[in-house]
Amino acid sequence: MNIPFKQGTDLNTMPMQAVWRTRIFAIAVAEAVSVTMALIARVITDRSPRADIGGNVQAISVAQVAVTTVVIGLIAWAVRSGLDRISDHPERAWTILAVVTLAISLFGPLGSGVDGASKAVLAAMHVATAAVFIPLMRPSARR
Repeated sequence: MNIPFKQGTDLNTMPMQAVWRTRIFAIAVAEAVSVTMALIARVITDRSPRADIGGNVQAISVAQVAVTTVVIGLIAWAVRSGLDRISDHPERAWTILAVVTLAISLFGPLGSGVDGASKAVLAAMHVATAAVFIPLMRPSARR
């Protein structure tokens, strides 16, 4: 069997430039996925998903989805970079932290969505975004 990697190559590490490109790509893909989902939901339900925020029912606009996805992506990047500095096993720590964060984040849409469609769409956007961020932000910079 011909293996194209040198023996001992750690597939969880990458050169820093590749890590940056991958994380920028992760944010762009998550952005495309979440905005597409918001647009499709709007077409199917004929309105934006709605959430009860502090007693006020608000429509969650595509712009809010777009901005929030980028902000969360940048926060995820910062957390992931911090784990590279403080953890002996940053990939494992990232995966555990990200999955726990996803589980906690689902309380938002499931608790504040005003109807079943809003809850489903908002929760699906959380899961889809996590499905992009968790694996694409997992690799570490080569140490």
